[in-house]
Amino acid sequence: MDRLKLKELINTAINKLQDDKYRNDTIEDYKFTWKKFYEMCELFNVEYFDYNIAMKFLEKYYHIDIKNGKGRTHTRRMRAMHILNSLDKNEKIGIYKKVLDKKIPNSYRGVFNEFEEFLIKEKYVQSTINDFKNTLCKFFQFLNFNKIDSINKVKINDIYKFINFINTKNYSQATVYAIKYKLKYFFQYLFENGKFNYSGNDIFPRIAKFDRLKLPSYYSMDDINKIIEQVDTNTKRGKRDLAILLLATVYGLRNSDIVHLKKENIIWNQNKIELIQYKTKRLLELPLTDNVKFAILDYLKNARPNVESEYVFLPTRPPYKYVDMEHFSSLHKSMSDYAKKAGVYTKNKKLGLHALRHSLASNMLKNNIDVKTISSVLGHSSCDVTNIYLNIDIDQLRNLSLEVNLYE
Repeated sequence: MDRLKLKELINTAINKLQDDKYRNDTIEDYKFTWKKFYEMCELFNVEYFDYNIAMKFLEKYYHIDIKNGKGRTHTRRMRAMHILNSLDKNEKIGIYKKVLDKKIPNSYRGVFNEFEEFLIKEKYVQSTINDFKNTLCKFFQFLNFNKIDSINKVKINDIYKFINFINTKNYSQATVYAIKYKLKYFFQYLFENGKFNYSGNDIFPRIAKFDRLKLPSYYSMDDINKIIEQVDTNTKRGKRDLAILLLATVYGLRNSDIVHLKKENIIWNQNKIELIQYKTKRLLELPLTDNVKFAILDYLKNARPNVESEYVFLPTRPPYKYVDMEHFSSLHKSMSDYAKKAGVYTKNKKLGLHALRHSLASNMLKNNIDVKTISSVLGHSSCDVTNIYLNIDIDQLRNLSLEVNLYE
């Protein structure tokens, strides 16, 4: 397909946004930016879209800091150019988000792509692949900065220098452990495929496991009710958020399972939810409670965008396309906002939906529900995984402990 000239590209973008049911005021805002951009390009005889020129235009005309800018105006202007760039490359229009410096350097792109294909072949979930990418991106950028432009030139000492560098960045003990583990796994892959002389086990013979000094974040049912009360169910966003919060609160569903929830997973005539968990690949069957059922129905009938998609939850803004884990790895923002509005004490606690999962386990424990049942509800692979939640309730642990005879 031949490239469209800039004016045709802009007209195509306008038609595309109209087809995707963008709001008129949003389209008009983009049109205004594109009009000014086109006038500048026409002045300098630029016939086709050029992303670098577009960024310079935003910097000079709108005084936008394209790397560190923030706010509604910054996002709208950047998104306008992001749309043109996507269409110019014959790509679908994605959801623009501020791009952090997570680009794999060109000199390491080949080896990373091979490793990524290996992870996909081994059926690693997308969120885990993203974690590997973020770690390796930091590592490769560190190497590039130190003028090491090939994996063949890397020495074990360079790897240790990177770890020392990471330690200066005040990362948590758990994060440093995860970085070491991912590097060990990466170099083990290279060694087994004849791409590096030392194995991951040679480089990291033993990685000290971090101590779990922090207990999982926990909220009482009173706190959770206060959070849910902040949801404005008169809005489409509120209807969606209520259904999401209830899925996390009532069932302790993981973020990934909420993101991937499909219409077919809800068996209405049997009042149950049935899904294959994204993380464990295990079947999970849950009873469909009335509060969850009516919240989902309200969202589907009165708030969900009227577009064809097998997935239950869609973005609240166009393009109304399913957002996969690569671009939407967490649904925590809703809870975070509502918790702050509710005035719930959150110091030293996480605010994401996963905290509701921890809270469900803890509140079930408080009500004397056995560990096996808790493990079943949460979809854990074994009761051993569930036991971490037992650390939260010291009083309950006292009741569960066995009396030990003194040794004489």
